[in-house]
Amino acid sequence: MKTILATDGNFRRLAVVVFLFSVAQMLFPHYQALAADLLGVVDKQRARDMVHWVIVQNIAVGVFSLVVGPLADARGTRFTLRLVLLLGAAAPILAVGLTWIERSWGQSLFWMVFIPLGLTPITLKLLANYVLEISPASAHPRYLSTLALCLFVPFLFSPGVGWLITRLGYTPVFIGAGWLIFLGALLTGILVEPRQKAAIEEALAAEEGV
Repeated sequence: MKTILATDGNFRRLAVVVFLFSVAQMLFPHYQALAADLLGVVDKQRARDMVHWVIVQNIAVGVFSLVVGPLADARGTRFTLRLVLLLGAAAPILAVGLTWIERSWGQSLFWMVFIPLGLTPITLKLLANYVLEISPASAHPRYLSTLALCLFVPFLFSPGVGWLITRLGYTPVFIGAGWLIFLGALLTGILVEPRQKAAIEEALAAEEGV
């Protein structure tokens, strides 16, 4: 991990994006608590609604998968990664927004939060695909293991999310998380586009062969 981060500047920038994206994963267990504490979803109702929320999320994963794959083929992995991060940033903002409307409406519409949350596993797959595209085939195992470590390290601080919610409340923590994910999406703009990199390398190889 240290060698790749020390020698590959593009991967270091990707690591920052990964750290910011990890906020979405650390926040995931707290959506149920937000629904209970701010929308008054009682335990019995929450158990029933949770089944619906999981179904919605799984459907969202399936639908998004049908779109994201062809989009990545057509527009590139970096562009698609930026898009899914932008959409994923909507989940915590939407969750908070539903607490600002009439409570019964917030309870009824909370399932909508799990639509953008369905992008989380797709984002993980896109990150892996991006790493495979920017690294030589012989280094794929090292790059993927480094990516896995970058995804794991932020979880060491996941108890801090609960502590912040206790100290500050759900609203600033969820809105702050949304902005961090949004920032990660913007930072994909400074990443190398694998297709451009391949085109440049092919052009240089052709010039050397002349």
